[in-house]
Amino acid sequence: MKILVTGGTGMVGTGLCRQLAKLGHELGILTRNPERARSKVSFDAQFVKWDALTDEWIDSKYTTGLLCVVNLAGEPL
Repeated sequence: MKILVTGGTGMVGTGLCRQLAKLGHELGILTRNPERARSKVSFDAQFVKWDALTDEWIDSKYTTGLLCVVNLAGEPL
């Protein structure tokens, strides 16, 4: 299943995404800096450049067929 995650490289997000990847889910992680995010994790995911403070839309190739969106972005836990 296809899942899109914000905050996927944070403490909670990394653990969640690692488990989802192990279960075979297709992950997309929304991030302001895809290169930095990619270097922080060891699981397979697509890193999608996106900043909530801009008016940019997320490319529909990342949102078509989504099962859900998990929002873990915000203040550190």
